[in-house]
This record gives sequence, structure tokens and C-alpha cells, in this order.
Amino acid sequence: MSTAQVQAWLDGLKCAPQTTKNYTTVLNCFFEFSVARGYTVDNPIAGIESVKVRGGEDQDVNAIPLDH
Repeated sequence: MSTAQVQAWLDGLKCAPQTTKNYTTVLNCFFEFSVARGYTVDNPIAGIESVKVRGGEDQDVNAIPLDH
């Protein structure tokens, strides 16, 4: 799966920015887990732009620690 494919899927969602940000966060955790376990070699979410959410902080999904 490529960054472009993930970005196209996210762009096609008809949902609120916070929902898109939530999907991106979950996918980032999934791919970080997959890389750590050797299931894949890279995280396609690493190239995704962070989503701006009104009233909240703009958080880079790649900065979220994966403690598990």
C-alpha cells in the first residue's frame, strides 16, 4: 500500500476533519505495529499531511508514541 493510495482514500471520505484525523491516527498505529513486527517494511502514513481540526491542535500523527 502506498502513501498515495491512503491519501486518495482519506480524501474520498465524506466525514468531518476530526474523523479523518482519527482514521489517520489509527492507521498510523497499525502500520507502526506492522513495521515493528516485520509484516511490512514501511509506514505509508508517514507521508500523509496532518489534518487541520478547528478548535483543536494540529497534531502530527507520526509524533504519537507507540508504546506497545
